[in-house]
Amino acid sequence: MNQAYLKNILSAKFDFNVWQDLLEKIFPKVEIFTSVAKITDSHVKDGGHVGNIRLDDGRSLAIFHFEVADNVQISRNRKSLRDIAAKYVDQGLIHGALVFYYSQNQDDYRLTFIAKQTYFNESGELVKKETTSSPSSSSPASITIVFS
Repeated sequence: MNQAYLKNILSAKFDFNVWQDLLEKIFPKVEIFTSVAKITDSHVKDGGHVGNIRLDDGRSLAIFHFEVADNVQISRNRKSLRDIAAKYVDQGLIHGALVFYYSQNQDDYRLTFIAKQTYFNESGELVKKETTSSPSSSSPASITIVFS
């Protein structure tokens, strides 16, 4: 993998097969399902949970891809698109997600990273951390990249 390879992927129209190849180069334990676990949402035309990435620390990232509905502008609907997949990050089986949003009718597509973590601090208080659609002092923002 080199700079030209990455530049080609990042500047091309969305193709999950190309991204699958890249994910398998970055993460050694990628499992792509033989069929998509469909998710229904008013913002989604098609798509769902397509695979998992097993991390070295034992946690898992879900991989989702969604073709958005025709009335959804990918570059503007950050929160509503994030919320489609965020509810599936349960911290039991799925600790985070890489989510692709695309449309056959738009040049832009979006890649979002979502994560949640719960732990007890030194005082024994339960602390919940979650990426959000907007940054704050206590919660990091989801990492979202819009490709054009």
